[in-house]
Amino acid sequence: FVFWRRQAALLPRVLLRPIPQNTACWEQQKVGTFPHRFWPFHEIQQVRTFNIFDYYDRYAHTEGQKAVKKDLRQGYFFDHNQLKSNPTGKLFPSYGPQPIPSRKSRPFLSKRLANPNTLLGSSPPLLSIFKQTSPTVVIVSMRRMISQKMVESWKEPLLARKFPSLSVKELVLIDGYGYRLTWPVWKASLKKSVKEDQWGDVFYHFSGPQDMPPHLLISNKFICFTYLVDEKGKVRWSGCGLASEKEIQSLGSAIEVLMKKGQEEEPEEEERGEGESL
Repeated sequence: FVFWRRQAALLPRVLLRPIPQNTACWEQQKVGTFPHRFWPFHEIQQVRTFNIFDYYDRYAHTEGQKAVKKDLRQGYFFDHNQLKSNPTGKLFPSYGPQPIPSRKSRPFLSKRLANPNTLLGSSPPLLSIFKQTSPTVVIVSMRRMISQKMVESWKEPLLARKFPSLSVKELVLIDGYGYRLTWPVWKASLKKSVKEDQWGDVFYHFSGPQDMPPHLLISNKFICFTYLVDEKGKVRWSGCGLASEKEIQSLGSAIEVLMKKGQEEEPEEEERGEGESL
């Protein structure tokens, strides 16, 4: 099942592309054919075959072509084998207890990911949500049914601590054509795995890792990735995989730092506003 699922996601991207004729990716091969009963000699034909691996090694320029190149190099079962060898899903170390400095932080959103939908329907743009509920923890997953344990390991401790202005959101990326066609079925199963009062906090978008900013390091479909986003939509903390107690404490301290900074900036803005009105 995993093989055909990965094949359904990869083959349309490969087969639907026009094959260039004037490249160095064609190989000459000699193929022997069976002789005809009235012709006693074997016939040798020159057959040109297209080397798709060589082509994408040479001419992968766009994000979509680079994604195909990565799939061809790693193979169908790369994500599964990586998770099998690393069950906790720690692909990169989480950030420290202090948030990433604002001058070094990078944006969370890309142009293609501005207006995802929720399980309840349409919603305002994510950037406006970040401004209204700051800071915001965003948990990104692709195969949520598989990474559900990882998602809950981040979500439940944060909701249990009950930060006053913290918002915890989920973002589910749907990348395969098979998943897009059968999304109503997957959506119904996703609703069963999420509490009904949290449906408005679960976003989904028909895209893949190639549509996300590369610095987010989303590289495995079976692992979840957690980010702390400020009111400007910039990533101030990041982690992945199954959350540990140390990581929850580190994320909690980063949240408290951002909340204190937000409370300190609010009175100054009010004073400036009063001065301007006078």
